[in-house]
Amino acid sequence: MAHLEKFKKSGLGQLMAHVRRGTTEEIKDRHYSNENIDSSRSKLNVNLHDRRDGISDYNYIVNRCELHNVLNRKDVNYLGGWVITLPENMKNLNKEEQERFFREATKFLEERYTFDNIAYAYVHWDETTPHLHAGVTPRSISALISSSNILRSI
Repeated sequence: MAHLEKFKKSGLGQLMAHVRRGTTEEIKDRHYSNENIDSSRSKLNVNLHDRRDGISDYNYIVNRCELHNVLNRKDVNYLGGWVITLPENMKNLNKEEQERFFREATKFLEERYTFDNIAYAYVHWDETTPHLHAGVTPRSISALISSSNILRSI
């Protein structure tokens, strides 16, 4: 199962705290209202898309939007956020096979949208159902503004 959600600049901060959960020191000890999160397992969450640029995910997204001359408007989408859930028939496989599924999903997104348009690809192992959060920056201004184009143009 895969789902795409669009995010405005104002929603990026909260989104980053959620998707990066357990992967950085400043948010390791945070407690969440979502009962499906086992915070003792948050340290297992991992980013499969290493840009190796030293830039925070938030700044990377903003920089990519600036590169495409995105206007600083409330109605402009800055990011497409994919959530890809581990298929039901893979839940009983060993973790290595499950990780392979997420690595292949990340590779697919990198090929479809190009490596530079992927901001992150975090796997959440700390919830009832493992899933991947992947952030895709737009390739064109029209993709940011038009809801109908975001699936085709990101």
